[in-house]
This record gives sequence, structure tokens and C-alpha cells, in this order.
Amino acid sequence: MKPTIISIFTASLFSLANTGFAENTAWGYSGETSADHWVALSPDYRLCASGKNQSPINIDFKKALDFQNQGIKFNYGHITPLKIYNMDNVIRITVDKGTNIQVDGMTFELKHLDIHMASEHTFNKQHHPMEIEFFHENANKEIAIVSMMAVAGHADRTLRKILAQMPKKGESKTLADNTLRSIEMKKKLANYTRYNGSLTTPPCTEGVRWFILKQALTISSEQQQQFQAALGHANNRPIQDTNARMVFK
Repeated sequence: MKPTIISIFTASLFSLANTGFAENTAWGYSGETSADHWVALSPDYRLCASGKNQSPINIDFKKALDFQNQGIKFNYGHITPLKIYNMDNVIRITVDKGTNIQVDGMTFELKHLDIHMASEHTFNKQHHPMEIEFFHENANKEIAIVSMMAVAGHADRTLRKILAQMPKKGESKTLADNTLRSIEMKKKLANYTRYNGSLTTPPCTEGVRWFILKQALTISSEQQQQFQAALGHANNRPIQDTNARMVFK
């Protein structure tokens, strides 16, 4: 299958949008560019097949280990969104500098948010309708991703604002300054599950700190249908083997 014009456009636009996403090589979630074939698309994607610490995984709360954590300090006092990109593989929101988390004695700056449907991680082998992944990077280019689920329920205000500004497929829009206002916070959270994993998209880079929040947004059935229509297809990577990793709760 040859890369489509929109796939080539997607790759070049994402290289401008931010980090954490493979550039220049078309990949997707179905057919000959699906996750089963990522490793064949580029030698840079070899970890997608050979890696032992890949994401996403299933979270089994009965097997997860208790630990005394110091929590994540969220310096999300004012999140300034820049643009929303509705690309072939994901809906991405980029943000301006000045928002970060502090965890493990390090500061990680928020770069962008990615929206996946259905959820990439599962809980006791069950998917949620949506997973929003907050991508952070520190001065040493180490990656920390804070993940928030959207569960079936009432319509969410933030999701409503995002939908109202959703660009057409292959396009982008500048977002209103208050789009992410309802998720702004300056506090420490300790109610999450964590493990060591990877990017869920090519090149499947490992060494990623994953923090999956137990608190969640809600999403109505109408909002779910609207996001699905905007994406056009599911964009969650299949569950990967946990192997010898420890999952903490």
C-alpha cells in the first residue's frame, strides 16, 4: 500500500507540531501500515517488535504492587493551548511553554496532549472510551506521560470546547486560550498507577515513565460519536506484554 497524500502531509505537519511522534514514514492502525507491520516500515521502528518494555499494557489491580510514592506535583496553573491537529493517526493539542510536572525529583515540561479512542491501556482487560495522554519532557529529553481516562457518563465541558473547535481531517486550528481551563491545577496528586514503558507510536522509544491517573473525565455517548467521526477510525495500539516489569499502584 503506497502512502497517501494525506499521510505524507500528516508526517510533515507533525514534525512541526512537537516531539514524541515518528516523522517522514507513513504508519497507521489498519492494513499494511497497522501496528503489526510498523517494524517493516522502517529500521528505526525495530523496538516496536523487539522491545521488552512496550506500551500500552493491561493493568491488573490484583497484581499491581503497593508503593509509598511522593506524588506528582502539577504546575498546571495556566495551560495555554496553541493548536489542535486532526491528523490521520491522532488528535493532538500543542501547548505553550510554562506548564510542567515535578516527579522523581525532576521537572518535566508539558509539550502536548494526544487523544486516543478507545483507551490504549486497559484495566482488568477492559477498555474505556477514550484516553488522553499528556506528553512531558525534561531537560535530558526523558519522557513522562500522564494518562487520563474518559469514562462513559455525562458530557464533559473540556471535551465540548475541543469538539467546538475541531478542524477537518488533515487540518489544524488555533485554539481559544480558555480551552483547557477546567483541567488547570496546582497541586500534588498521588492516586495513580505507574510503570516503565514506551511510546505507543513509532518509533516505540522505551524508558518512558507512565503515570495513569485514577481520576477520570466523563464522556457522553454523543461526544464519543463526535470524536469517533473526527478521527475516522480507532487509534489505540494493541496491548503489549508486561514481561518482567512491575506495575505499581
